[in-house]
Amino acid sequence: RRALADWHRQAVETAANVRPAPRMRQSGVATGSVFIFLGLAFLFSMNIAPHVPGFRKVYRLADRLEQGAETPVWTWQKEVPPAYVLTWGDLELDLKKVAAPNGFSAQKEVSWHDIQRNFAHPLVLRKNGAPLPLLSLDLQLEKSGSGQTWWFPNQSPDHIELVSAHDPTRSTQPEPGDKIFFHGNAKEIFLNRVEIKIRDIFEQYEPAIVVPGIDRTRPDFGFQIITRADKKTIVRTDTLCPEAKQILPLYKDPEKYDIRHIPGFATNRRLVGPGDMLFPEVPDIVLLERPAPHYFNLPDFRDFGDHYIHLKWGTLIADPQSTLIPIDTFKAQKMVAPDLLVGKDTLKIARFRVIFANPDKMPVAYVLTPEQFDMLREDRDELPPKSSVYFEKIVVEQAGQQYHFPFAFQFDIGTNQGFYRLEIAESSPDSAQTRTRTTDGLSFRNYPLSQLIRILTGNEYLVFDSDTDEPRLDAFFHSTTLPVKKGERRLLKKLRRQFDYPTEWRYENRQVWVLHPPVDSTSFYHADQTEDPTARLAQISETPQPAFPEITDVNDLAQQMEVRFGIIVQNETGMESLPPASLNWHNFDDLRRQIERVYGITMSREERPVRIFRVRKN
Repeated sequence: RRALADWHRQAVETAANVRPAPRMRQSGVATGSVFIFLGLAFLFSMNIAPHVPGFRKVYRLADRLEQGAETPVWTWQKEVPPAYVLTWGDLELDLKKVAAPNGFSAQKEVSWHDIQRNFAHPLVLRKNGAPLPLLSLDLQLEKSGSGQTWWFPNQSPDHIELVSAHDPTRSTQPEPGDKIFFHGNAKEIFLNRVEIKIRDIFEQYEPAIVVPGIDRTRPDFGFQIITRADKKTIVRTDTLCPEAKQILPLYKDPEKYDIRHIPGFATNRRLVGPGDMLFPEVPDIVLLERPAPHYFNLPDFRDFGDHYIHLKWGTLIADPQSTLIPIDTFKAQKMVAPDLLVGKDTLKIARFRVIFANPDKMPVAYVLTPEQFDMLREDRDELPPKSSVYFEKIVVEQAGQQYHFPFAFQFDIGTNQGFYRLEIAESSPDSAQTRTRTTDGLSFRNYPLSQLIRILTGNEYLVFDSDTDEPRLDAFFHSTTLPVKKGERRLLKKLRRQFDYPTEWRYENRQVWVLHPPVDSTSFYHADQTEDPTARLAQISETPQPAFPEITDVNDLAQQMEVRFGIIVQNETGMESLPPASLNWHNFDDLRRQIERVYGITMSREERPVRIFRVRKN
């Protein structure tokens, strides 16, 4: 026994032992005791021992044997699980089990060049280094800007292709910021959302905490439950309304619940928890000079309709989240109090909570009035790149009544690299509708929201089911470093967060104009170089009136036709670029003939299912 204990101690201390374990000669009694020991082990393993009289003493005996011999009476070592690795060229993803029974996943961020370099290589699943056949493989491509998801099923692991089997003309290539997901079956295991994110060098800072979008859902609830850690639960309601009388008996315990009576209270957020609050763990430094009612006791401000809502801090704008602000631009701002605008109207701010989220130290929060804001100059100046400033719990005054503004705003500070300007504003009623696109930017003037969504997504049709006119907006993007296509995605993301309408989508049969490819390549590539396409246009109309800039892209051509003539156009040409030509947009029939004559593209009118997003309004 001592020899066995000594051997075991050395094995533990050195994590390895080349000496074999000492052996003992066994007599007949010893051999019989082995069978007794195995019987006891069976009872222990089946958890039967506690139910057999007298076995508590056996447990105590086992403990004493372990202590006396300094070695375990019974040991069990878990088998090392196999290592599964997914390789794609020189990319390796170590798979981890994430779901029962055998679901495995992985995440990896790579450069765009890594993706392009490995597309020609097979996708190989390995178990402990040995290849494991993939019985099925599907690919999902998530576009970063539009939020669209493209499915490419039944992929061959030997050759990955982003071409739809149902529509061979649809080919979508991954771009920076996109995500690729693999789903598959290898009999032994399942690939459960293996993610590869393509790094976007322009996304320098992604804050961990992001304020919610502007929720324009109708306030249908007459009460709100606010749960707080280690504090009473707040119940905001009009205690005299019938809905409140039905629920108040559930919250009558004064030690647990604090009921706040707010006449005419209505909200679209019935439940609010710590996860819905900004930095609830950060204590507030209250700078108010006189007591003021807590926002819990105030009604929510809802008189904003479809207007554009934003917080203006000097020249900086959050709606509700700002674009990435260069650190030099942020530091150059004057220390002025923010203004809250709903459409063209500026609301009077009585007080607010501001949080400075500095990555180098703990966040700090203040509750103060706009007149006291200059006191926080030092906190602002200490912010480094990759910081954020949050404004929430804003209390506004209107007609002598105070209201809680139910939205928060966020300003994000980045480095001085990859800067771009992106602005949205409500249009003036008398301004003309124009659209321009250059190599370093684009702008839309006096465009309805539905048309902007259609142009920026390429296939989403937004319909307002309301007598109220939809918002008409001006949108602007400019950057000397960021591609215009990236600007379109950021613009779309900002629109979706600002106008977060409740929507439902379905396919509806609509009359659609379909663009068909040329019969031969001669008409498209202009094999007869002696004929100028612009000269041919002059033969169609003596007075061309180009209301839009020159078209050099088929998708852009389809979008321009939709905007100009209020129709739905689907591009099935399989083409991308077009030769430059000035078209006469004065008449639709003339335009069709020009497109066919100049580009060889024919058009037909058909009834097809179209995905329609309907906005549910009040």
